[in-house]
Amino acid sequence: MKESIFIWILLSLLSCRSIPAEINETLKGAGSNKSELKKVLRHYSWKDKDSLKFKAACFLIGNMKWHASHKQISNIDKHYARFCRKADSAYFAIYQEKKGHPDSLGKCMKELNKRYRWLADSAKKYDFHQPVVEYKIAADLRSLKSNFLITHIDNAFRQWETSPFARKLTFPEFCEYILPYRSVWGYPSLYSGKEFNQWFAKYVNYDTTASLTQRINRYNQRLTGIRYFFGWQKMKDCGIYNLFFHGHDCTDVAAFGCSILRSCGIPAIIEFCNTYRDFTGRHFYCAVRDSGNIWKYFNPESTLPDNTKWRMGTTMNLYRQYYGAQPDSPYFLKNKDEHLPPLFSTPCIKEITAERLEVCLVTLPFPDTTTNHLAYLAAFDSRKELVPVTWGIINQEHREVRFPQTMTGRLYFPVYYRGQELCPFGPPFYIKKDSLASGGYRLFSFPGDTSNLQSVVLTRKFPRKPNMEKLAGNLVGGTFEGANRKNFSDARTLCTITDPPGPYLQDIILPHPEAYKFYRFVAPEQYSGAHISELQFLSEKKYGYTNTCEPSPAAILRPEETFREKEDTALVMLQEPSPEKMQKRAVFDGNMQTAASSKTIPFHLKHPQIVTRIRFAPQHADNGIRRDDLYELWYWQDGWKSCGTCTARYEYLEFNHVPENTLLWLQNYSEGQEELPFIIRNKQQLFLYYDIK
Repeated sequence: MKESIFIWILLSLLSCRSIPAEINETLKGAGSNKSELKKVLRHYSWKDKDSLKFKAACFLIGNMKWHASHKQISNIDKHYARFCRKADSAYFAIYQEKKGHPDSLGKCMKELNKRYRWLADSAKKYDFHQPVVEYKIAADLRSLKSNFLITHIDNAFRQWETSPFARKLTFPEFCEYILPYRSVWGYPSLYSGKEFNQWFAKYVNYDTTASLTQRINRYNQRLTGIRYFFGWQKMKDCGIYNLFFHGHDCTDVAAFGCSILRSCGIPAIIEFCNTYRDFTGRHFYCAVRDSGNIWKYFNPESTLPDNTKWRMGTTMNLYRQYYGAQPDSPYFLKNKDEHLPPLFSTPCIKEITAERLEVCLVTLPFPDTTTNHLAYLAAFDSRKELVPVTWGIINQEHREVRFPQTMTGRLYFPVYYRGQELCPFGPPFYIKKDSLASGGYRLFSFPGDTSNLQSVVLTRKFPRKPNMEKLAGNLVGGTFEGANRKNFSDARTLCTITDPPGPYLQDIILPHPEAYKFYRFVAPEQYSGAHISELQFLSEKKYGYTNTCEPSPAAILRPEETFREKEDTALVMLQEPSPEKMQKRAVFDGNMQTAASSKTIPFHLKHPQIVTRIRFAPQHADNGIRRDDLYELWYWQDGWKSCGTCTARYEYLEFNHVPENTLLWLQNYSEGQEELPFIIRNKQQLFLYYDIK
């Protein structure tokens, strides 16, 4: 018996593959979890037929040192599982009845709601206890267990062998597009591919002849169907059960979508932008590779794969997030002690702007002396920080930097790090296409000239949005009517909007006012909605009406208009018999970003009363100057420098000693996030991208 045991041990040792040296080096950081990771390697090192699985395990564990969760979620209410599993079973039963046809999925939702309303009502009534969320970094090396990884790897190989979209992948492609258990760095909810497959493959792969788009449509329909069933409840940080409720951002949507599609045999990866051209914010989305090796991008749950036209908005530069380290990332290109911006602090991203959008090569002089290898182009950020969005390698010999993925029509700030401080090394610039110029484009810069100073009047912190201008234009032809019969059979037209209104409160003075009990606004016939954000029916104090309050003041946009402030002292705003109900309506709530959704806006009085003027504003983004808000004006000269602060008294601001021919930025400290640089030309405020093209 001893001899048999010895032979078995000897054969085992001979057949077991040795662990690569680089993996052993990685395992040193696993601490007490090292034994769990070695179990995985031993599991796949017994037989020759599992050689690729062993290599896959080495790939996952070897690159695991780059990955972690940024928060820990525990103590998830067990009743999530109870409700969600019942809902999933109920939905799938109806799904099968309808034979899983995408055109029938709307009927599935209605049928689910009809048959299992009791389950949805029970979930709404149940008081789920909140999970415990700890904001701390948890390294994957120290937390992932052998069973998780083994079941995940086995499912990934099963998909590689059977999926029509995955079977053509090479092994390196498989390792990035099917194998990874993580799709977004730092995301806290990790589930093995086996778990995701058990939940979702029955939907995604219901029809094995379905195309890539049809399968993703099934995934989208499944998510929206269950959420329709559970109503519009918002739940977060409840793991996989997030997928049954609302309340998630694009990171949640993309992370789950990518991992689930991989678990069902669809090659997928995450792409993202770290900021937009005009707005603060980032966006994560998915890309999938079809059987023709074409990458198509989409937003899981809401859109389908496409590669024909960019539909993700006006972004800055784009990146793809890999599981394995990318040798051409800034992480490996930097000098040993060189500081990296947060975006590029991981080696697992690759810039892909050139794959999605038009780019050009820009070469800039680099006059500074540094030991750094990298310089950056940064985007404007209204939080008073510049955000590096693409990099270039500094050529010390020629004292220049080449940026190969520079986008046209974007404002860039050339910067590099001096220690951990971000330092400009040239003026901000943007690029405009020009077929007559060398290279097909022309560079326009803002050098920051402070030799001449001027006084300026400012009325906005962000340009007027084209869609808001369109809504205002749609009001032309709309009419205000008065009547004494509720059905307006005796209606009289009081006035008509003849010009597109500006994005502020303005008055229409009625030439021959009479007393009416019913008033209303009627949108032009060709438009379905009356896009008015604020509406006030004003009368005069001399009439002695008691159903009144102080009106919101009409906009005063320049110093010479301040005399109009006295006009309001003689005016009052009429109120309906129930002021509380009135203020709940969008046009009377004081919010410029909400508007009536109907074609008409009624206003009813208890008795006929005289309206002398109508004060209104079209729906807009409320980016003009707001009374009582605190502002600061900045100008660019090797960094943002202050021109002073001011609290708005009217809908304009005055600043003195402002440099001419330089980039300016107006910051609102009181409210709002949308802000954009501009210049002053001929006393006019001209915003980038909108007024300067």
